[in-house]
Amino acid sequence: MSIEAQTAFPPYIELGPERLFHLGPVVGDALRAAGSMKTGPWSTDMHSRPAVGSLGVLVDDVLGFSIAAATPLGKATVTTHIHLDAIRPGPIDGSDITAEITSVEFDGSGGFVSGRVVDGSGRVVALATLRGKFVPAVPDRDSTFELGPRTVASLAEHSRMWSSPNALEARMVRTEDGVDLQFNVSESLVNVRGSQHGGITFCAAELAGRGALGRHSGADEFTTVAVDIAYLRPAVMGSALVFRARRIHAGREVGLVRVEGFVDEKKPIAVATVMCQRVS
Repeated sequence: MSIEAQTAFPPYIELGPERLFHLGPVVGDALRAAGSMKTGPWSTDMHSRPAVGSLGVLVDDVLGFSIAAATPLGKATVTTHIHLDAIRPGPIDGSDITAEITSVEFDGSGGFVSGRVVDGSGRVVALATLRGKFVPAVPDRDSTFELGPRTVASLAEHSRMWSSPNALEARMVRTEDGVDLQFNVSESLVNVRGSQHGGITFCAAELAGRGALGRHSGADEFTTVAVDIAYLRPAVMGSALVFRARRIHAGREVGLVRVEGFVDEKKPIAVATVMCQRVS
């Protein structure tokens, strides 16, 4: 797909997920884009350690916006798949991390984007790929959602921002072979289409997967090194979600967890695998 004439980057829209995770504007065009996120408590898990899932909104925004810039008229873009490899723990001290695109490939149905996340010194924190698909635009829905004043005021309050789970207002319930992460799709978690942001779904899957392994092996023994997630259907605002994380393998050095996200207990919205390794 030729994109020589499609280099105007779409306008950056800051909604709840971007405010929750303290993202700055994404800048660039269809072939080159970058965006930053200030780190902090929202970058941590329930044990105050760096949470790989907190990179979800940043990666989805930056890599996904490249495909959005090449979206044909009458179409919209949805994320269908993200894979992320964590190279080293990211900072949580208030410094910035940056996601940037390294390569882009397009065809008639969408695009495939590779990128990386680096810290302030230029060290690579994570490598990621994203696959996006062009879908028919829906009048009166796409790019029309706006935050209400009460939500804007709520997002300005940081009393719930102790960790990524607090940002999602999620509850983790222990099960016999893992955990269930439960929360509702609030106004602060949706994208411009009024459905849950793909980066929020990524974050929930990683938190659930990490929690399931910690439930078996000890909370401080493992860290997430890779997340692979496929998006199956949107979750609209007001939906009740559960992310069921079940251990596939829990060895001495490596753990693997399957996470399935459901809306209203029965309709699958995403399937992920979360791989962890023992902290050296």
